[in-house]
Amino acid sequence: MAALPFLSVNLLCNFQAVLLNYLLRDIICHSEISSGKNFNIHLDNPTDHLTSQFLSLLSSFNLTQHVNFPTHNSNHTLDLVISSSDTSLAPFVSTTLCSPSDHFPVFTELSVIRTPLPPPTSHSFRRLHCIDTDSFLSDLKSPQLINNRQSPDSLDCLLTAYNSTLLDKHAPIITNISNRNSKSNPWFSHPLRAFRTTLRHAESICKCTHSALDLSNFKSLRNRYHHLILDSKKKHFSKLVSSSFDNPRRLWQTINKLLNHKSASPLPSSSAATSIADRFVHFIQAPSLTS
Repeated sequence: MAALPFLSVNLLCNFQAVLLNYLLRDIICHSEISSGKNFNIHLDNPTDHLTSQFLSLLSSFNLTQHVNFPTHNSNHTLDLVISSSDTSLAPFVSTTLCSPSDHFPVFTELSVIRTPLPPPTSHSFRRLHCIDTDSFLSDLKSPQLINNRQSPDSLDCLLTAYNSTLLDKHAPIITNISNRNSKSNPWFSHPLRAFRTTLRHAESICKCTHSALDLSNFKSLRNRYHHLILDSKKKHFSKLVSSSFDNPRRLWQTINKLLNHKSASPLPSSSAATSIADRFVHFIQAPSLTS
C-alpha cells in the first residue's frame, strides 16, 4: 500500500498534474491500493468542480475510490482509499468517531489470497553423448534387430526393439521434476536478481547473529532493493509507451494493458450457434419474401 502525498490548497489549481504524476509513479508501477489523508477535496459533494475532475481522472485510470463516509469532524470526506477497479484485494473500509484528531481513522480490510505455485513439470531426456560407441555398435548387430529389418510391416516392432535393446541399455530415460515453471516479470533484470541474492544473504546473517549492525545493514539493503524495483518498473513501462508513439493503435493497447482496461466484445452474445445461422438465413431471405 502506498500513501498519497498531502495536497495543499495552493496546489489545487494544478491538482490534475500532481495526481497524474502520482498515479503513474505509485499505483501503476508500485501497488494495487493507496491511501491518502487530508486531500482537501470534498468527495461528499459530487457537484463540486474539483471533485468531478478528480473522479473523472480516477475513472480514466481504471481506479476506484472506496471511502463513502465522512472522515472529518466537519462532515466532509477528505481521507481516501484508492485501488485498481480490477484488484482482487476487495478492500472494505470502515471508521470510528473516536479520534484525538479532527480526522477520523479509516480502517481498510483486504482480502489477500496467496497465489498458488504452478504444478510441478517433468522433463525427460537421454544422455546420448555418454553412449559407449563400441558397445553400442556391438549390440546393434543383435539378431532381433537384423531380422526385423527384412519386413517393412514390422517398423513398430523394430522401433520398440531398438529402444528396449539399445537406447534403454546405453542411454536410459532420465526424468527430472521442476517445481516451478513460471517466467519472471520482464522488468525483473539480472542486476535485480543478483541484488536479491545479496539481500537474502544479509537477511540470513541477521537472523543468525541478531546483531544491531547486521540488522541495520539488512534494512539498508532492503530499502535499496525496493527502490531498484520501482526504478526498473518505471524504465520498463516508459520504454513500452515510448516504443509505441508512432503507432496510436498499439499505444492505446499498451496503455489499456498497463491500466488493466478490459474492452468489451463488439459481438452480441448468443445462446447457440444454430440460432445465429437461422437468423442469418432469415435476414438473407427477408428481402426476397417482401418483394
